[in-house]
Amino acid sequence: MLIKKIKNNTDTPKTWVGQTIDPGEYYQIDTTNSVIQDKWEHNSELLIAIANAEAIVNDGDKDLTDVDEALEWLKANNEFQKTEVERAIKVSIYPPEGFGGTFVTHDWTDKTTWWGNSARVTDQVLANGGDNKRYGSPHGTWIDLFHGKVSYENRYQTGTEVIVKVDDVEVDSSTYVVDYDDGYITFNIAQDPSAVVTASYNYENGSTCTFVPEAGKVNRVVYTELQFTKDVEFTSPIAFQLWVYNPYDLPNKVPYGLPVIYNSMKDIINSSNMPTCSYLPVLKGFTREMIILPFNYFTTLDLKSSLGMELRLYLVQDTHTAVDGEFATLSIYYSEVDE
Repeated sequence: MLIKKIKNNTDTPKTWVGQTIDPGEYYQIDTTNSVIQDKWEHNSELLIAIANAEAIVNDGDKDLTDVDEALEWLKANNEFQKTEVERAIKVSIYPPEGFGGTFVTHDWTDKTTWWGNSARVTDQVLANGGDNKRYGSPHGTWIDLFHGKVSYENRYQTGTEVIVKVDDVEVDSSTYVVDYDDGYITFNIAQDPSAVVTASYNYENGSTCTFVPEAGKVNRVVYTELQFTKDVEFTSPIAFQLWVYNPYDLPNKVPYGLPVIYNSMKDIINSSNMPTCSYLPVLKGFTREMIILPFNYFTTLDLKSSLGMELRLYLVQDTHTAVDGEFATLSIYYSEVDE
């Protein structure tokens, strides 16, 4: 059995994971209980204390004063001490725990749906196009979360509305039309040439789309599905990158490991479970057939909010250029449980 002790390296009693440790004293973690061990490994307050030398990890023989070595030992497990029978994989089949949910990315072919990394502009003065009706912004693409382009768009609408003012007075949205693709509005009736027209809106600021659990929750990803029309051409590799809290610089986050990168449609096909893919005919609202590729995983990916874990998806080469084609999204199916 691995020995893991936590030393209080301060002058006052400290409490971590519900355990109070007096100054200079040690507390030995029960490493035979995976639940208890997991709590100590992933407790953000303890990780900060280790990074600041307020807490020290001990391996049973010595204090590990090197932070990297201490964190590595804290996260070590008992696998290498187990017998072959104990290390054998045990499989249990049971329904997912917690609340079941679906997260759908923006449409990679339509930049007006790229809400994930969008930026908000308030009362931006728009330029008169010369006819006193058309007024444009310096940002080419505005985000549209009000016309059914994004699945579950009501989750993200708050604070993204287009608000237009003339001489600092808000005008009704029925008096103008928004061109989200090119970032301008056109009034039904010409405005006074001296009028100052402003707009508040969200604009496209890169292709990154982030899947992140709510505070105190764990999102267990069990299944994903890529759906796209037959004309889609991935002009840029697509990356999946896991991010976590940086224990040395909280609450900032850093990439964890290397990203998974799909360089072409061949990579996507090779990684999917092709025998169970679906092929849909042309549906209303589309002009081309649809292909649905499932990705069934042998294990779940647990995104823990206490570790700041989140999954970021983005286009690698040119984050401001949409994928060629009519429609392409990714659905993430997950269960949400308490930490």
